[in-house]
Amino acid sequence: KVSYSLKSLCGTWRDTRGSSYEVLLDDADSLEIRTTRPNGRVTATRGLVHWDKAKKWIVWGCSATLYWLSELDNKSLLWERAGREPFAWQRTGWPSGQEDQQ
Repeated sequence: KVSYSLKSLCGTWRDTRGSSYEVLLDDADSLEIRTTRPNGRVTATRGLVHWDKAKKWIVWGCSATLYWLSELDNKSLLWERAGREPFAWQRTGWPSGQEDQQ
């Protein structure tokens, strides 16, 4: 089991649609995510995934389209939003020095 924290999200992930994600700690309250789409296009975003201090949740998006991190373990996670289909990520790698969490 891993703690519900931004640091626990760091590493590499793949979703069910073929995109891959490299997740890095940006600062204490947010992450940097480098996304590679199936067509090879790469984008980097900062702060899109962050700790919502008011709701005490890890969230993805902006106020109009927030997904919350509803499940997290050492192999997978689940993003959810009311009225939308949830989507899952599978872990493909740990950051250097954290491999012992497997």
